[in-house]
Amino acid sequence: MIVVDELIPLLPEFFGDTHTVLQVPGRQITNALLRSYMPDALFVRSTTQVNAALLAGTGINFVGSATAGIDHVDVDWLNENGIHFTHAPASNAWAVAEYVLAWILALKVRPPACVGIIGHGNVGMRLDQALTTLGYSTLVYDPPKYGHPVSTLYELLTQSDVVTLHVPLTSIGMYPTKGMLTRTELMRLKHGAILIQTSRGGVVDDEVVAECIASKEIRAVLDVYETEPNVSANLINDVRYCTPHIAGYSRQAKHNGALMVARAYLQHIGATENLNVVESPLPTLEHSIHDLLEPTKLSLRDVVAEAQWFTEAYVQQPGSDQFDALRKAYEPRDEVLSALMQEPLA
Repeated sequence: MIVVDELIPLLPEFFGDTHTVLQVPGRQITNALLRSYMPDALFVRSTTQVNAALLAGTGINFVGSATAGIDHVDVDWLNENGIHFTHAPASNAWAVAEYVLAWILALKVRPPACVGIIGHGNVGMRLDQALTTLGYSTLVYDPPKYGHPVSTLYELLTQSDVVTLHVPLTSIGMYPTKGMLTRTELMRLKHGAILIQTSRGGVVDDEVVAECIASKEIRAVLDVYETEPNVSANLINDVRYCTPHIAGYSRQAKHNGALMVARAYLQHIGATENLNVVESPLPTLEHSIHDLLEPTKLSLRDVVAEAQWFTEAYVQQPGSDQFDALRKAYEPRDEVLSALMQEPLA
C-alpha cells in the first residue's frame, strides 16, 4: 500500500494495478493516519512536513516528494532510520522561470533592463538563459556555487531593475538563506525596482516588503510567504501581485514530478515493469522566443489575471483553508517557455 498527496497527479494510474493507493490531502497526512494504514511508501508535496513526528512507528521505507525543494523533509532523520528518499529536482524549473518572465513582461520591464538572479540552480540558470536570449542583462548571486562575496549581493540589489529569488530555505551552513533579505537589504533596492519571490517563505521579510511598497519604493510579486498557508489578508491586499504558491505549476511540471518519484520507487522495490507513460509532451509552437516581446504574437501565462483571481478571493475569506483551496483550484496550463528554449543548458 502507498499513501499519496491527492494533488500529485498520475500516481493512482501508475500503481493502481499493483498497489492499493490511498489519496489524502497533504496537510491531513498524519502519524495517526499512517499508523492506521501502515503503508510501505509515502508520496508528498511541500505541504507535508516529513520528519520523526510524522513517520515514527509507521513502517514506511520509502518517501518520494514530487517537488524540487526539500526543506519540508528531514533528510538526515530519514537516512539515520534507513528510509529511502527521493525528490524531483528541476521538474518544475521551466514553469517557475516562465512565471517570473511572465511578470517581467507584464510589468513592462523591457530589454536591456537588468535582472538580478539570486540563486543560479535549476530555475535560475534557465531564467538567465531565457533573459539573455531576449536581450536583458543579468547579475547573479550564488555564493555556494560560485564563491561570490557579499559585495556581489550589494551590487545586484543596487543595480537591478528586477530582483528574483531562487534559493532553498536553509538556516545552517556557511550561506543560510533564512532571512536573507531583511530591511537593510530591501532598502538597497533601486527606487521602483521589482522584487519577485518564488523560492520559499522566510527568505524575505514579508512585512518589510509591504512597507516598501506602501512608501512607493518598490513593487513586489509574492508567490510564497513566511506564514503560509495562513497569510495575512492585509499583506495580500497591500502587495497586490500575489499568487498561492503556484509559480511552479504547469501540466508538464506536475506530470514529470510524479513520473520522477514513481520511477524511483519502482527502482527501489526492484520492479522490472516499465511505467506505461512518457514525459508530458510540450506544445508545438511556430514562434521564436523573441515573439514574447510582442504580446500580440505570443504570450505566456496571464499572471496578472492569476493574481487578481487569488487576491479577490483570498481577501474576502482569508485563512489557511482558503489558501489551500485556491491552490488546489488553480488549473495548470501547458508550458510555453520550455517549448521555445530548445537549446541545452551549458
